[in-house]
Amino acid sequence: LPPLGMATMAAYLRDKGFPCMIIDGPAESELSNEQIFEIIREADAKMLCVAALTFNYFRANQFVEAFRKEFPDILIVIGGPHVSIFWYDIFARKCNFDLGVLGEAEATLMEVVEKFKEANYNREKFLTDTQTLKKIKGIAWQENNKAQRTEERELIMDLNSLPFPARDFLPQEKYIPLPNSYKKEPVGKTGHKKYR
Repeated sequence: LPPLGMATMAAYLRDKGFPCMIIDGPAESELSNEQIFEIIREADAKMLCVAALTFNYFRANQFVEAFRKEFPDILIVIGGPHVSIFWYDIFARKCNFDLGVLGEAEATLMEVVEKFKEANYNREKFLTDTQTLKKIKGIAWQENNKAQRTEERELIMDLNSLPFPARDFLPQEKYIPLPNSYKKEPVGKTGHKKYR
């Protein structure tokens, strides 16, 4: 099924003037790491956001380890249920992620992007400015080999304030309905913005 959470975050960032894209790994499993690296290189990306559930966290971590060797200056952020629950386990040991976004990600990720921009997209400068990091609600990171986190961010009470998911970033033709739901394909119609 389409990753509507990621698509909503992409729409949120796009509406605020930050260009972004989505590579849906499960749907586009034919892409190798090298092909994904080339897409990211062509986009001149400043940040990589990875969504992970518990069952695919190990694979996400493997990918990010290879990614870090290729792109040492790109900020790597992990979001999703796994980091929201197990943030301490992730950041208390050696890990390849720079930041974790906990809970609802839209407003938190937006603030991370804005502060990262203020640091001129300089990863080292941003990550060593712990005073700024401590002011961003809903994040976790590693500092001096110890897991750190800030206070929880308030939930978004007005869901109408969120944009519709950026389905145009997704390969809609690759999604199939669940067996107990609507039978026609594709699951939703929209134009897929090709990034290749």
